[in-house]
Amino acid sequence: MQFTVIMEFLIPGLAALLLGLALLPCGAIPQLPQAPTGETATALLLLAVSYPVGHLVNFPVYIVLQKWLLVPWARRRTFKRYSETGDNLADLATKQLGFKSKGFSGGTWEERKRLFTYLQALIFSKNINQLNSDHVYHQGLQRLARGMLIPILMAIWLVCRQARPAWGWLVLALSIFFLVCFALLVHSIRREEDQIAAFFIATYAEMGNEPSGKA
Repeated sequence: MQFTVIMEFLIPGLAALLLGLALLPCGAIPQLPQAPTGETATALLLLAVSYPVGHLVNFPVYIVLQKWLLVPWARRRTFKRYSETGDNLADLATKQLGFKSKGFSGGTWEERKRLFTYLQALIFSKNINQLNSDHVYHQGLQRLARGMLIPILMAIWLVCRQARPAWGWLVLALSIFFLVCFALLVHSIRREEDQIAAFFIATYAEMGNEPSGKA
């Protein structure tokens, strides 16, 4: 697991680092003294720097795109879909906790955030193997997809700077690659939020309750 996490940051970080060096003006990169071990030391240095760079290109995409845009959209979509089938997640969570006064609500972004935080805490406390493995898979997919978005934009910028009409196909290929990574990120986030709701419904039913509808 740790190896895959490293690769999910290392690959985008290495791509961003190499593209960033290529985008620098000529002569802006200082000449480093040759290491005794030659190219091996240079490669190891690139790999060592690429891992933290991978975190740096991942974090802004996570905050701006995933946390503030995609996750709220996915939760609103999931909440609405289950409400339309008769299973209001907020009402079910409130009944399960036995709140007498104020429970959960899904009317605003903050309320849905609070609701899904509770749903996550509940179902992950059950330690369901299938859910745990799916969660690890989706987290890895999201890290890799997020991390590749900025390097792809850097690559498009680098190609456009060459001002060669014959390279238009490369810009098109990179643009398609960008859309694929973005689509993977959206799919993974949406799928994970749907799974959280589905496992909560199943857990709710196992505890002797009957959901009001079928999702």
